[in-house]
Amino acid sequence: MKSGDKLLLMRLSEHMADLAELVGNQLMAIDFYQNALEALDEAYQKKDVGMTAGAYYRKQIKYNANLGYNYHQIKKYSISFDFYNKAIKMLDYALEHYPGDIPDVYPVSLQVNIGSVYLAANQDSLARLHFIRALEMNAGRDTLVAAAVLNNLGIIMQNAGNIGAAAKYFRQGLLLYSGKGDYQGMAKVYNNLGKNAYLRKSLGESAMLFDSAVTLADKVYSHPSKLIAYENLAELYADQGKFQLSNQMLWAYKQLHDSLYQDNEVGIQEQQSRMYMFKHALQMEMTAHESNVHRSRLSQWVLAFVAFALTMALIVVGLFIRSLRSRNKLASLSNALLQAEKKETDLALREAQRDIELKNKELASSALHITRNSNMVAVIIKELESIQMKHDQLLIQRLIKLVKEIEGSYDKDAWSEFELRFNTVHEAFYTVLQEKFPDLSPAEKRLSALLRMNMTTKEIAAITRQNPDSIKVARYRLRKKLGLTTDKSLVNFLMGLK
Repeated sequence: MKSGDKLLLMRLSEHMADLAELVGNQLMAIDFYQNALEALDEAYQKKDVGMTAGAYYRKQIKYNANLGYNYHQIKKYSISFDFYNKAIKMLDYALEHYPGDIPDVYPVSLQVNIGSVYLAANQDSLARLHFIRALEMNAGRDTLVAAAVLNNLGIIMQNAGNIGAAAKYFRQGLLLYSGKGDYQGMAKVYNNLGKNAYLRKSLGESAMLFDSAVTLADKVYSHPSKLIAYENLAELYADQGKFQLSNQMLWAYKQLHDSLYQDNEVGIQEQQSRMYMFKHALQMEMTAHESNVHRSRLSQWVLAFVAFALTMALIVVGLFIRSLRSRNKLASLSNALLQAEKKETDLALREAQRDIELKNKELASSALHITRNSNMVAVIIKELESIQMKHDQLLIQRLIKLVKEIEGSYDKDAWSEFELRFNTVHEAFYTVLQEKFPDLSPAEKRLSALLRMNMTTKEIAAITRQNPDSIKVARYRLRKKLGLTTDKSLVNFLMGLK
């Protein structure tokens, strides 16, 4: 493989590792980071253009630290320590010889991450040493790092039974997170404060803190924090004898947990088998092309990762479809509403409405999942275009055309699933829309559904793979077809459509 190909392979591997982390596949992320390390070493040994010694060590530190993080997530703590220790050794050498190439945040972040592994492994004393070291190294430079350390020190104090000291650490961390508007960090601290209040037997305060954690986690789709809050609320309500509320929290926990992990695991397994089939078909395409065209030398490593890059886009869509399919229980929730109305039981009606609202939020979260992944897919496509500049343009064009055709078929399936589940939550919306505005096109109906969910122009553009300006034009045309004047809100009109 040419040295330039190694740098390209390294970048592709890094992007794919980021995308694998985004869809929650730590094992795939580990594979890609290891491949990125191999490509980095070869590029450096061949003295590739742009691969300076400082850049080499910076990447080494990053990849080894990320491998440590991913092994931490799958609870392989000893392997996690091995990679973190390697990153530390690389960091020490780089700071001595190439200090200008190493970001200031690297040393502090490594201390925090290593401390977090020790904390997860129930080695609180060692965790505390690293957290204190991180605070000293940070010296107030990075507010969010300080907030994370204070929160972790609070956990250590709470584990040791020092409830009062733990609360002080939590409040200090919360103050820093609040100052930065970091809702995800705030949700974590509210959960810890909720547990702290529970240990102090202040159950009313504890319930309010856990509720605050859920509210903040909702704003940034921080599902792990919601799971922790639901689980603790279920235990708290049971202690108070509020068994109906406790069961609601257990149900919410189970539904969210299953939608995040059970379905995703099955979906990833299904999509991985498709990935290998697609990779084989891609290699056959290459063989046929080689018999007709004398092309420049392109390594099988790059081909393999091009196949992975293209197929990961399909995995994202496939996981989205799988997530939507997990909403089958929405129909039973709607039936619960009808039964509550017949019995004229206000309490049962409120409970069923709350269940519908919960599923509606999960539906919106699934749709926004595509938005977060679209930016990563765009980076991968850009890398493919850089391949096209260096290698056989006809071959790469055929590959891009092939993947777009496959993605197009998946998009149709995704929209069919989305509309089916949307109808389950908002069963009268499409019916009323068709009755009142029969001239709307399918694309305009889809736009109406996304606006009904209060999605922004940028989010809709990402999901529909269109330019934001095109969405603005589409909104303008939709307003005209709906007969809305400029003083009326399009979103409010659609949300109030009955």
